[in-house]
Amino acid sequence: MNETGKLRTSGTVPEVKGLSRMVRLMVVISGLALSLGACGGLQVGDQHAGKLGPTEQQQLNSSLSVASASAEAGQTGAAERLYTELSRHYPSAPEPRLGLAYLALEAGDFTRAGRHFAEADERSTGPAAKAEALLGAGRASLGEGDVAGAKARFLAASGLAKGTPSEAWVANGIGVVATLEGDHERARKHFDEAVKLSSSHPIITANLVRALAQSGETDEARQLYAKYAASHWLGSDAADLSHLLEKAVPKSGAAAASPSGRQVQLFSARSRSAAVAAWSRLSIEEKDLLGGLSSRVVKAEVPKKGVFYRLRAGPLADKAAAKRLCGLLKGRGRDCFVPTGKWTGGTGDGVQETVRAAGKEPARAAVAALASGGQVQLFSARSRSAAVAAWIRLSLEEKELLGGLSSRVVKAEVPKKGVFYRLRAGPLADKAAARRLCGLLKGRGRDCFVPAGKWIGGTGDGAQKTVRPAGKEPARATAAASASGGQVQLFSARSRSAAVAAWIRLSLEEKELLGGLSPRVVKAEVPKKGVFYRLRAGPLADRAAARRLCGLLKGRGRDCFVPAGKWNGGK
Repeated sequence: MNETGKLRTSGTVPEVKGLSRMVRLMVVISGLALSLGACGGLQVGDQHAGKLGPTEQQQLNSSLSVASASAEAGQTGAAERLYTELSRHYPSAPEPRLGLAYLALEAGDFTRAGRHFAEADERSTGPAAKAEALLGAGRASLGEGDVAGAKARFLAASGLAKGTPSEAWVANGIGVVATLEGDHERARKHFDEAVKLSSSHPIITANLVRALAQSGETDEARQLYAKYAASHWLGSDAADLSHLLEKAVPKSGAAAASPSGRQVQLFSARSRSAAVAAWSRLSIEEKDLLGGLSSRVVKAEVPKKGVFYRLRAGPLADKAAAKRLCGLLKGRGRDCFVPTGKWTGGTGDGVQETVRAAGKEPARAAVAALASGGQVQLFSARSRSAAVAAWIRLSLEEKELLGGLSSRVVKAEVPKKGVFYRLRAGPLADKAAARRLCGLLKGRGRDCFVPAGKWIGGTGDGAQKTVRPAGKEPARATAAASASGGQVQLFSARSRSAAVAAWIRLSLEEKELLGGLSPRVVKAEVPKKGVFYRLRAGPLADRAAARRLCGLLKGRGRDCFVPAGKWNGGK
């Protein structure tokens, strides 16, 4: 307990930072970095008045103060032991469960945190206590990638939190959910409400600045940011907000809320998968300009050239707004132009077919018009998903060399070794061009070689089967030839897509530790909790190697553990 009698565990700032890492994964597409904050506002006296005598209540409060002080001093083991003992000695009291829940949140164990928050909710009698428990349960749900579950818990807490210290943080949580759902206007409303309830709190204020910028209210966002000194913001928020506001697009040039409008064309490729991959890359790299826009892939048949898949983004307010956006993108070296016609919503889905003059395809896609050519092999893995993830990572990290090329995943059966999925990129003008590209990639420490045969277009899609001598698999993939080995678990989410997104982010941010490993997403049904998708990486030589890797990752603030069982390949 602190001097005001409010329950705290590890303190507001460390707790926020631990959770913020998980929230950043879920908002990478929208270009925000939100902090959920720590409420820590539960009055002990609101918990179970009348259930404990004055002496027992005093003893509980004193013990909670010791546990809280231990946690704030970094002695989390001692704090956890004391909270556990208190939960046994006072089975009807919610505070010890809340203490355990906040410790689990700080450690990144969202499943355990959710369980403790649920136990605290069951033992709470007053509205303030229930609001605190529901708020924490919502934050744990967000950590697991369960946005719908978080929303339900935040909304349930909102009615109970009126007039309690949790009220501002519940509004903040609903704002975070609105942001993850892409509704920046609604997010702004809830963050504004939270700021009014908790005047000038740096975490909530930072969220409001981001929501204003994302909804196009750039001037208002800058005014709010300028209202405070740099020392007001927590962690990297001062630098992050400054960078966001420097590149924020005013409302007139941002995504229009209108159901129709203008659009920009960003990419054209020979396959739908290449166009989709281009959007995944561009929406991350240019999130400050493309955040909030939707994508469409439009199939077009061009005379004497064949079929193209055009990537377009919108809607924008008008043609002038589309031109301004295109100008900003070109200023960063991106190919872009404003096509005729208006944005019609939907995904395109290959239904719309249009014809344009041959010379108008974006420059980066022109090379894809070649029916055949040279190619390079970049990666080989035991699963198709690992090969696809490798392309997403490589096309981001080496965009100046691989930009404009398409990818193919080719299934190959190697005698006595089994099945591999080979990642290839092309087309290049000829084998000499492929060798030059491979030389440049090797100069940057990348594994690469020029395989026999020519690029034949398409996506590979597992149809082509070839056999090469056993020793020719790229070096980074040789570890994957092992049928079993150690593994590490890096993430657990409510959806497969969230787990895959986590791998893309982690393999980029921790490439020196995870480079060469393959990902697996394992579906698990947890009794009374439902389905989870667990992200694991391997293979490693043995469990000792897995523990060493996990230790290195934890030293960088990553959540990780070594699960039972061995790596067995597959997906």
